[in-house]
Amino acid sequence: MPANTLQAILFTAGGSAMAIGVDQATGINDRLRASPVPTAAPVVGRLLADLVRAVASVAVVTALGVLLGFRWRGGVLDLLLYLLVILGVAVAVSLLYDGIALLASSPESAAGILQAVSIPVLMISTSFVPAESLPSGAAPVIEALPVSVVGEVLRQASTGTVRAGTLIGAVAWIVGLAAAGAVLSARAFRRQS
Repeated sequence: MPANTLQAILFTAGGSAMAIGVDQATGINDRLRASPVPTAAPVVGRLLADLVRAVASVAVVTALGVLLGFRWRGGVLDLLLYLLVILGVAVAVSLLYDGIALLASSPESAAGILQAVSIPVLMISTSFVPAESLPSGAAPVIEALPVSVVGEVLRQASTGTVRAGTLIGAVAWIVGLAAAGAVLSARAFRRQS
């Protein structure tokens, strides 16, 4: 279930990035930059729309997971942690993807770039393949990938076994990616004028 949740967030953010690319190509972003609104307002507005899409996507995936047999074994605090991590990932990935889409030459090239990055990162991570079955030289690198670390903390939360080290690693990745995405999105939005 955690892997499917991460996949839903990545794919939803990709669709959202396509929308910002279309806004860029059709001149909507130019009109927003020329309007008397703070520079961050369009980026924050897009981020809020991305969060609504991510929540809807995760809700559908979770409902399907429950129908197919997923059972929550963690407690209420684990559920709160799970939801906070999901929201953090959604914010970080959306900011990063939106920045990439603003820098791309077209919405189609943005989609190609995002797919070329997202799918391998998800498939190479420990989301679908346990770390124990990976080659010994590759295992430490793959276990340190953001999708692997975040997926592991989500898995631990769903079973009520969250370890502090894993949580700290996931939070570090989320904060780092969100900061990089915020800087990239803001600069890319301003640069396009």
